[in-house]
Amino acid sequence: MLPRQNLKGRYFKLKRQYGLLFVVISLLIPVLTSCHSSRQPARASSAGQTVSRSAGEPSVSSRLLEGQKEWNDVQLPVSVSLRQPLSASLNATAYMRRGEYVKFSVRMLGFEVASVWIDTDSVHAVDKVGKRYVSESVSRLTTELGLDIADVQDILLGRVFSVSGVELAASSFEVQPTEYEDMLLLRPYPRQEILDYGFVVSGSEAPMLSYLLVDSGSFNAVARYSGQDVTPAGPVAREVSATFSAPGKDVAADITWNLGSAKWNKGNVQKWQTPGRGYSKISLNTLLSILKKL
Repeated sequence: MLPRQNLKGRYFKLKRQYGLLFVVISLLIPVLTSCHSSRQPARASSAGQTVSRSAGEPSVSSRLLEGQKEWNDVQLPVSVSLRQPLSASLNATAYMRRGEYVKFSVRMLGFEVASVWIDTDSVHAVDKVGKRYVSESVSRLTTELGLDIADVQDILLGRVFSVSGVELAASSFEVQPTEYEDMLLLRPYPRQEILDYGFVVSGSEAPMLSYLLVDSGSFNAVARYSGQDVTPAGPVAREVSATFSAPGKDVAADITWNLGSAKWNKGNVQKWQTPGRGYSKISLNTLLSILKKL
């Protein structure tokens, strides 16, 4: 058994660490709430012709979409490693309900010590150790970019999606060649004015999503997907490596899903509750000032 002094020292060390983790996971907030389009998005080169298919032959986009299955809810362990603007990592459990919310829960000794909640309206980060929380609106995601919470879930899991309520169908995309023979680019058709994005797919007979490319005009982002596993939701990427770049904001992170321990469609329901008495709500500006000191 550890001496009492060592246990006390370990406790305060863990407390400081989870205070840092709160700041780390709160990095989601300035990223999600700063996404807005200030100019028309840059257009990718249209030099390559759309890949033509003979009548009756399944297209790459239809093969890719056929693999994606409907799902209701999932609980799965996740590891997050932040590479920029600082280096930090954490293990958590993610809870998602299709089209409703995403929750990341960080636990220590069986108790939840920090969490991030994202739904159709807001993103919240709660530090239960330091008794503080942040809440910000993410309405810009829907009003200016056309994204909804289901799209965010697809981005996290490595699935193809379409924005602004456009029907997700093979006809919603045009397929273009890339400089690599084994990769094709799927771009939304007709093109979206508010968000320029595309999916890089590896293979044509059994296509797998490899990259998501996004350019809003005021920021750009790249997500690289690898290690797809077949799940009740269809192929899901075990590893997601993402970068987000905007003036004054650069974030890079790696997400690793433990798909072998995932629990799909078990009826798990989570709910957001505003922290009660004893918690202090801090502003986004206060959070940013904390980040600058790290």
